[in-house]
Amino acid sequence: MKKSLLPLFAAFTLFGSIASINAQDKSSRFQSIPADSIAIVSVDLEAVKKIKELEFVPWEILSVGSKEQMGVDVLLAKSVDVAIGMPGPSGPEFGASIMTSEDVDIADLTIPDLKEVQTSPRRADLRFREMNYSPVRFAQQSSKQMYMGTDGMLRRMLATKSSSSPALKIASETKEPVFAVLALEPIRPILIGFLEDNPTQLPEPLLDPLMTLAEEVDNIRLTSTPGFNSKLTLDLFSESKESITKIASTLKSVQTLGFEMIESQMRESMSQGPGVSPEMMAAVDAYAVRIKTLLNEGFWNEHDDRLSVSVDSNGTAALGVAVGMLLPAVQAARAAAQRMSSSNNMKQILLAKLNYESAYKRFPGRVWKRDAEKKPLLSWRVAILPFIEENALYQEFRQDEPWDSPHNIKLLERMPPTFRNPQVPTEVGYTTYVIPYGEGTAGSVEKGIQFAMMTDGSSNTIAVVEVDSGYAVPWTAPDDISIDETDLTDAFPPRGSTVGFFDGSVQFVSKFVDLEILEKMLTYSGGEVVNLP
Repeated sequence: MKKSLLPLFAAFTLFGSIASINAQDKSSRFQSIPADSIAIVSVDLEAVKKIKELEFVPWEILSVGSKEQMGVDVLLAKSVDVAIGMPGPSGPEFGASIMTSEDVDIADLTIPDLKEVQTSPRRADLRFREMNYSPVRFAQQSSKQMYMGTDGMLRRMLATKSSSSPALKIASETKEPVFAVLALEPIRPILIGFLEDNPTQLPEPLLDPLMTLAEEVDNIRLTSTPGFNSKLTLDLFSESKESITKIASTLKSVQTLGFEMIESQMRESMSQGPGVSPEMMAAVDAYAVRIKTLLNEGFWNEHDDRLSVSVDSNGTAALGVAVGMLLPAVQAARAAAQRMSSSNNMKQILLAKLNYESAYKRFPGRVWKRDAEKKPLLSWRVAILPFIEENALYQEFRQDEPWDSPHNIKLLERMPPTFRNPQVPTEVGYTTYVIPYGEGTAGSVEKGIQFAMMTDGSSNTIAVVEVDSGYAVPWTAPDDISIDETDLTDAFPPRGSTVGFFDGSVQFVSKFVDLEILEKMLTYSGGEVVNLP
């Protein structure tokens, strides 16, 4: 998204963090939200300036500044309701309905890169403005309401006159000024599929509880009532009381697990510290027992249709403990997201190599360029740049010079995000995605291997592996990892490695994988039968 849109979103974000109790008809506000939206984010802005706690906010400056920068006074906005849909071929789909207290015209918007106003050929009351270099567009069919979002979602919002879904019902009945509703039903198959297909990427004690939550929770709502006596509430909805009880039991088990992990880590840390008396250790144990009892007595509240937990401004200590109890789950989710990101990087690399093979009838050699004396110059990672949408960077390389020549070395710090591993920190310009090479491996084929040469099968032959930071290499350098000099599992990150195969598939391989199986997967024509773990 262009930077020119940032002031608009900044203003909405500010409003969202400080809005107060509503005064609008929810049914009219949500009538254009598609029923299959996977998330609804709503902010009531109308009474914001009346909140005494907000007297310090420079309203006058915001008003003038937004008019000068965008052509429209953002303080005229009464509410912002955002619908988020399933991602389409072009990426995430979202749309926002913005209600205003006075007439607003999208023709007045002065955001850079906005095209001229166009009128729909079939609806004279519908006007819209597209943006250069962005999927975001603006639309308007009423002087006191405008829309912004991606083309597909805006078309659906404008065509929707009235819709119904459990998530919309929850939204229309919510009284708090700031809230978000996530509908799990449309994405449930994706969540369950991820948990079933990636069991090794999640801590084993959390796998069953997460599966239960994915199966039983129908909608999630987060509400906020800002101010001195602010309140934040999380609700997990389900259709049956039986499911609510099951969800409560699951969350309590996760809570207990998290507390025990934190308690164990705390005790281990204190036991290793100098001068920690037995009395202090006993005090820590007593505190842990007391907090565990308090949490078990009333942290989650059960209702007929939902399970909820609320934290107000007077519950800071409880919030800190609650976060601590759930921290392992959060960390696990973050680690899983990072693993997924690394897996996506690997898939992009493999797809680029496959496209390279389609163009040149062989995969790029590990050492892509050599000089007249056969000295290695550049890496295979430079060769696939045009196939990861980095053709401009590719054109800047001098292919008859080594990677560290005075010219080429300047490109090192411009490493594409595809080669950056989110889980393994490295120096700038270094990557942990490498080709294993050595006797019998595809990486040792000088000019680049061909499909016909892989008699073991492309789905059984390793193309690229992920290594730990100590084995990272400059991404432009013809450096990878020799299996004749290094035990490959020693180079794996502590959690294991994301491994890519020549057919484009990706698999997580444990650091403790059977070495015989790993050796079979490293060769391309060994004639072995490979039974993948």
